[in-house]
Amino acid sequence: MVKLIVDASQFIHANWYICVKYEWDVIERVVDNIENEIFKLEQQAHIGSVVLALDSKPIFRTDIDPMYKNKPSSGIPIHEITSALIDRFQTLKCSGMEADDIIYLYCARHTTSHQVIILSSDKDHMQTVEKTNAIQWCIRKGHIPNDGSWKYKIYLGCDSDGVPKSLAPRVGEKALLKVFPDVSSLKIDEERLNLNKHLIEYSRELYEKHIPSADLFVLDQHIENR
Repeated sequence: MVKLIVDASQFIHANWYICVKYEWDVIERVVDNIENEIFKLEQQAHIGSVVLALDSKPIFRTDIDPMYKNKPSSGIPIHEITSALIDRFQTLKCSGMEADDIIYLYCARHTTSHQVIILSSDKDHMQTVEKTNAIQWCIRKGHIPNDGSWKYKIYLGCDSDGVPKSLAPRVGEKALLKVFPDVSSLKIDEERLNLNKHLIEYSRELYEKHIPSADLFVLDQHIENR
């Protein structure tokens, strides 16, 4: 049996700007879009269960770096959309954690006994794919193979997530790709590099340091039952 986990938070953000442009109802759009994507995937794989992963704020990573995803509010009615999704689907959410973290823990638990598909176009999930042997799928692109590019983010940073690069100012992607994974010849800010590793890493040990044990216990129980 194939288990499907959906990065619902990515769907919310991807649909929001389209809805603003065309003045569509964002709640209806997000719910319908997720349902349609699930239906299309069900035509290609025997899906036994479906669960949605949702962000929860404030994010624990802001304890590591206050600038992480520190952007003005986009105006997305997150509470209303989340409530609609919880009413319609089985969901997973944990205080302080992003959907990506929950998806990692879900895959780490279930890929030992099931095939797990992550429904999302976000390449950040490549880390989970590499560590758990899950499969990432996007309806528009199909199967998204792991190209290892998630590891570059530690060095190149990510403007959209507020993660600065750890490479020297004039050292960029081309220089990195020429020598990767042996980066010993590059000038690197080691302090920034260590911060980036903690910001980008998905691991049980990281969550146990930053998420209350009671909250993790409840999340583990919900993951087990979904």
